[in-house]
Amino acid sequence: MKTFQVGDLKLKINRLLLPIFLISFVFGYLREMLIIFLVVFIHEISHYLVAKKVNVKIEKIELFPFGGVAKMDHDYVIKPSHEVLIAAAGPFSNLLLLFLAELLIFYNIVGSPYIYFFQLSNVAIGAFNLLPIFPLDGGRVLRAIISIFYGIQKSTLLSIAIGKVFSIMILVLGIYLSYLSLDNIYLIPLAMYLYYQANAEKKMAVFLLMKEIIRKKETLLNKGIMNTEHLTVLDAVNLNMIFSSFKSGKYHFVTVIDREGMLIGTLTESQIIDGISKYGGQITLIAYIKIIKRKESIQ
Repeated sequence: MKTFQVGDLKLKINRLLLPIFLISFVFGYLREMLIIFLVVFIHEISHYLVAKKVNVKIEKIELFPFGGVAKMDHDYVIKPSHEVLIAAAGPFSNLLLLFLAELLIFYNIVGSPYIYFFQLSNVAIGAFNLLPIFPLDGGRVLRAIISIFYGIQKSTLLSIAIGKVFSIMILVLGIYLSYLSLDNIYLIPLAMYLYYQANAEKKMAVFLLMKEIIRKKETLLNKGIMNTEHLTVLDAVNLNMIFSSFKSGKYHFVTVIDREGMLIGTLTESQIIDGISKYGGQITLIAYIKIIKRKESIQ
């Protein structure tokens, strides 16, 4: 993997690109490969430019033979609105390039058949990335939208589940189309790769929430103010359930009641996190509140 430093951005070129280009040259498809590479590069650079605009650091961009990925610094602690903007920037660049190519054709500025391949490449790459499969752009947009209503952990798990369903659908479609023509066999490993990536992301779900909580604490300390979210829960609920319900960009207060609706107590987000670290996530709210009150009485 060859790495280039362009300003504050690391650009990594996969070592498979050179042999792919050589094979394409031998078989007369070098121009097509260069067009695909150009479209992918513009797609990923669009992520970088929008991320820079909203003060999110892109650590590096990796370019593969038929795709690329923009890796963010603290990728999982950005605001949902910023994640939508950054993720949508790639497919939007493909739409813009498609429109520009159409203008060139309409005004007879360019008449080469390669302009049509350029358009097809933008449609294919843009549409593929809009699939709601994590970590594609569509999956990131989906997670960001869901996280507005649910916590970052729940939104990640839900978007991963949706992505897995789509991966399985692509796999089934790939098997069927490969039966009709082996030209479509590439869909099978592609679906398997997407499913594998979704599984890898699932293992990070709890870590994502911890990173989000750290970011919220930093924001609160820096700004001195933050929007709040109030939750009312039964005393039999455990801390893990509360923890997974926390939303992005808000500080939480938890009102605990019994089955008769009588107030048991109120806990802050910090107390919930502290309780998990000390007593584990399975401890119930009523048991945790009793511990807190016992400590307060001793003091």
